[in-house]
Amino acid sequence: MPFRPSRVTSTPAIKAPMILSVLEKIGSDAAIMELATIAARAASGRTSVYYASASQGEAQLARIALGKGWTIDELDERVTPTLGMDAEGGLTLSYGTRSVRVGFDETLSPYFRVDGERVRALPVKRKTDDAAKVKEAKKIWDELKEDVGVIADRRIRAMERAMVTGRRWDVPTFRATWLDHPLMVHLARGVVWLCGDATSSVWAFRVAEDRSFSDENDAMFDLSRATWVEVAHPLRLREERVAKLTRMFSDYELIQPFPQLAREAPQLTDAEASAQEISRPRTPGGAQQLSAALLQTGRWRQERSRPK
Repeated sequence: MPFRPSRVTSTPAIKAPMILSVLEKIGSDAAIMELATIAARAASGRTSVYYASASQGEAQLARIALGKGWTIDELDERVTPTLGMDAEGGLTLSYGTRSVRVGFDETLSPYFRVDGERVRALPVKRKTDDAAKVKEAKKIWDELKEDVGVIADRRIRAMERAMVTGRRWDVPTFRATWLDHPLMVHLARGVVWLCGDATSSVWAFRVAEDRSFSDENDAMFDLSRATWVEVAHPLRLREERVAKLTRMFSDYELIQPFPQLAREAPQLTDAEASAQEISRPRTPGGAQQLSAALLQTGRWRQERSRPK
């Protein structure tokens, strides 16, 4: 469902709960995504014209997924819209005499790049700009923020759920879902991934800005050696790797879409695993380490001043 500037953000006809059944019957990608949007808005408590509940929408999505032999997350992956983003994962808005570029960070929060700085508000109109085109750009920008916000809420929860459950993708599906999609690739850059092969070898990697791959030592990584990919859980990374990757993400000023490296994941020693009672002093975990590292970066100062 491509993003169109003329698309309105509210549809009065969707006020009737019966519309959920209609969307389920239609069953097209656009209808399924609209159904997922209604459920996401209801679940997040966003102000909306929708009178449907989150449980109603999720129940119908579950029926559609079951009929296709998929989970709801697999269904979402197949219908998540690109919203008209280009191959680079952004959008150019025309001001007439000039253009402004919309980009996204690793949490899918949109921004503009102005004089090397990330700006969260639409650039101010200049005297030389075309008033009509600036007005249209503002309309697109407002709708885009709303649409991406709903998508981000849903897909970030699914990504964290995949980490917790240990869900895996084969490499072609991973590429199609997370690398080739112009919005999802931004989320992919914000997490650490694990991959492996049939010999039980396992490697940690991240997705770079140019969609290439880097290992935990920031060296180029060849994904073709792997047969599966998963969102890395810190329990599988071990503490030393977590510390190294935390420093790397801090160096690149990457903000994770959900707690991953900063997740509390205490690991038992062999003695603790067989003990009846465990007693150990509480030490600074990943959350404190990552927060301390981000405080030293200019990116943190920019994010802290982000308008609500």
